[in-house]
Amino acid sequence: MIRYRKADRKTVGVRIGPEGIEVRLPLWVGPRDQRVQAVVQSQLARYISALPEEFATAQPISRAQLSEEVRLWAQRLGVQPRRVQVRQMRNRWGSCSSLGNVTFSDRLLEMPQVLREYIICHELAHLRYLNHGAEFRRLLSSFIPDWPQRRSALAGWVVWRELAAGKRSAGKKLGILGSAWKALWGKASGEAHEWQKVKGSKQKQQKQRKQGDG
Repeated sequence: MIRYRKADRKTVGVRIGPEGIEVRLPLWVGPRDQRVQAVVQSQLARYISALPEEFATAQPISRAQLSEEVRLWAQRLGVQPRRVQVRQMRNRWGSCSSLGNVTFSDRLLEMPQVLREYIICHELAHLRYLNHGAEFRRLLSSFIPDWPQRRSALAGWVVWRELAAGKRSAGKKLGILGSAWKALWGKASGEAHEWQKVKGSKQKQQKQRKQGDG
């Protein structure tokens, strides 16, 4: 979902979250202003550039598969959630209560494993530390050292989903019209193609090394 919100501010801001894309505008400017279009296009392109290669080949999983992933991660972290549930969540990817109940957004069923693992580990880590302090970050880093990059890629995945789901109509929703929107979509698609080329090259190198060892 793409939303506009006007506020008493001086600059255009773009916020990416579970609910989609929110563009925050100064009171004196409208969504079709060329300056707004330029800022939004630049910001969305930056988010897309943070995506890992796995996003292009992600396949949906079932609730049972997600529950199994949560169970395995709980074993790794040495924690035992009191209850795990998967449901629609508008503003969060997940949550952990002081009672030990862990909830995940059903959107995890559609996202790449590399991003899903970050959210699962993040919420389960709250069973040890119910905050985002230094001890929590150290625990998270010990299991997912690149979690800051995965967090950035999560925003890129949301943008990609918006582009893929409505590349014909989303431009109007964002105020990015014609060639500007087409260029942004082209950039996203082009980067996906490049990631696939890199992945294929790595697989070929690994195969050659194995043949050499044999």
